[in-house]
Order: sequence, then structure tokens, then C-alpha cells
Amino acid sequence: MKSKVTLIICAICACFILAACASLFEDLPADEGQKTQAADDTLVSTAPVPPDMGLEVLPPFPYDFTATDLYGQPVDAASLGEYKVYFVHLWGTWCPPCLAEMPDIGAVQAEYGDRVGFLALVDDYESNTSGAIKIVEAAGITDSFIMVNAYEPSVAAILAHLQTGYVPTTVFVVDGEVTEPLVGAYGPVYADVLDMLLE
Repeated sequence: MKSKVTLIICAICACFILAACASLFEDLPADEGQKTQAADDTLVSTAPVPPDMGLEVLPPFPYDFTATDLYGQPVDAASLGEYKVYFVHLWGTWCPPCLAEMPDIGAVQAEYGDRVGFLALVDDYESNTSGAIKIVEAAGITDSFIMVNAYEPSVAAILAHLQTGYVPTTVFVVDGEVTEPLVGAYGPVYADVLDMLLE
């Protein structure tokens, strides 16, 4: 009997506390982060837009693709990260100008790798993957420079959009927009172009 009385008293006290809390919140204006009821019964957030903290919102790579890189790892557009500038390069292991500029491309990746996304479309990926790996490693190019088969279906769509079949060819994607292609080997000029695009 005593425990039933205690339980009833506790229940009554809880009701009074809840009623008091509800009356306190009825008179308050909508606070930051609160949800208020709109006329159409949907919840509307009243949280203010956070102030501009000076952080640059970077666009993702504008072409969607899924492929396998030179090392057999699955990659896609998200694997490139989000940057203001992307360096997109078409090359083949059979192409002398491509091979001649590989050390310059390795130097560019080493200098700009934290500010630029790197993607290469390899013309003879299927027939000479092991040769491509030897070439890029000899040039000091790391696996963060994603290299994929130029003719993988979703990658071939990128190639078609860039409208180039020449190797080597390089384009830069800046704020989601594609620049005019640089057809041919430009070696150390890539660093100058990136300096200009990153300003």
C-alpha cells in the first residue's frame, strides 16, 4: 500500500513538472536550432545560416566515372577529392613525347598535389598496364595521381566530351569548367599554367 501511494505521488509530481516546463517554453520565441510548426504542418528550421567563415567551397570533379586504377583499385570521381583545379592528362606508353615529359609531370604532382586533383587516361592501359606502372613510378608519380583505362565505358565518355584523340593531351578543369586542351608535350609549362589557374 505504501509503495502504491509513493508511486501515485511521484506520478502527480512528474505531471506538475512537465506542465510547468511546457508553460515556460510556450512564451519563448523560436530559438536557434528549434523547429517551428508551419501553417501546412511541416517542420521549419529557424536555425540561422552560419556566417561566412572565409572557407572556399570547392566543386567536385564534374564528370562521373567508375574504373580501376593502374594498381587494380576501384576509383571514381570522388576518389579525386574536391579541388578548384583538376589536371586531366591523356597519354600512352607507346608515345615518345608522353614518356619524355613524365618526369616533369611527376614534379608537377609533387609540387601541386595538395592543391590539384590529378587524373590520367591511359591509352594502352589494357595492353601494357605493367609498363605504365614502371613509367609512372620511374617518374616519381604517386598513386594519388589516378590513372585509368581511357576506354573504360564511363571514362570514354569523358574522353569524348574533351573531344581529343591525340596523345599527349592535357586539359584543366577549373571551378567545374573545362579549359581548351593543350595538345602535345608541355613539360615544365604545366607548372606555369597551374600557378595562373590557382591565383
